[in-house]
Amino acid sequence: MTNEEIQKLMEFIVTQQAEITVKQSQILDIQFETAKRQAEYEKRQEEFEIKFNNKLGALLDWQAHFDTKLEELTANVKDLTDGLRSVSKRVDKLEDDRKKE
Repeated sequence: MTNEEIQKLMEFIVTQQAEITVKQSQILDIQFETAKRQAEYEKRQEEFEIKFNNKLGALLDWQAHFDTKLEELTANVKDLTDGLRSVSKRVDKLEDDRKKE
């Protein structure tokens, strides 16, 4: 190899090393940005889960309240139905007694 060829080879190696260094730096920057975004996404996910769980808890509380009110309403309707039956029986008896007179 001539001195000129050796010089060109050395320049090529130095150039390649410089490009590799630049690319490594770019990869590190990308990794840093990716880690930063991942942390942001994890934080958002955690906030979403907290909000979701709070809303789900409120919904379940409302459901329990609704179930209680529905049971109370069902009991009231049953009481009213029983009362109407009783009144209906008394009215029927009064009508029967009048017919007998």
